[in-house]
Amino acid sequence: MRTLFVAPNSNLQTHPEIIRAAQGMEVYFCDGLVDRQKLEQALYDEVDTIHFAGHGDMSVLALNDGPIEAHELLSMLRRQRHLSLVVITACHSTRVGSEIHNAMHVPVVLMQAEIGDAAAGRFSETFYRSLRAENDIRKAVDVARAALAKTHPEDADIVTLINGDMTTDAEMQGCMSYVKTQLGLMDNKLFRVEGKLEMIEEDVKALTARREHFWTVVIVLIAVLAISQTVATIFLIPR
Repeated sequence: MRTLFVAPNSNLQTHPEIIRAAQGMEVYFCDGLVDRQKLEQALYDEVDTIHFAGHGDMSVLALNDGPIEAHELLSMLRRQRHLSLVVITACHSTRVGSEIHNAMHVPVVLMQAEIGDAAAGRFSETFYRSLRAENDIRKAVDVARAALAKTHPEDADIVTLINGDMTTDAEMQGCMSYVKTQLGLMDNKLFRVEGKLEMIEEDVKALTARREHFWTVVIVLIAVLAISQTVATIFLIPR
């Protein structure tokens, strides 16, 4: 798994938890002084995973030459044809992560609120260890959350996985409940439609009966006219 770690204003290679997290992966570092030019150069080579470890604030991530918004970051990511995962251990990265997910259609792990450096490091180490062992992103997130709950309980719940192709049991139950509700509504509508169809059928039968009666009357009138003409002819013939 080719992984790019991006960390402005940091020397990731001196962080033991990152080194442990990177074991068994083909890792590239983009750290220290990271501006737009350096980040774009780092993204020239295609990778499977991009991990941004730094500061964030709502719709931006912090670089050394100023905050970068999601749309600008996405323009750099467009060439990443094999990207399969984005991890953002930056505070308040929900909006940035959501926009990346919606545009790139890849799973994104993000932080809903502020997270400390120690907690972010602990999460990263546990997450990648589980991901290497199980190759299951959701399970790796759950394992890392559980580890955070023991050492940094205040940060465990802010870790979020966005992935349109994956659902939890609760989400599936909610979906099934919605489907059942909609099926119930459809059943009621079909019942009403069935009732209206029966009424239409009765009306058609009534019209058919009237039509048959109409033609019976017409035939009788024709017969009466024919008989009347015959009788009149008999009496009008000179003798």
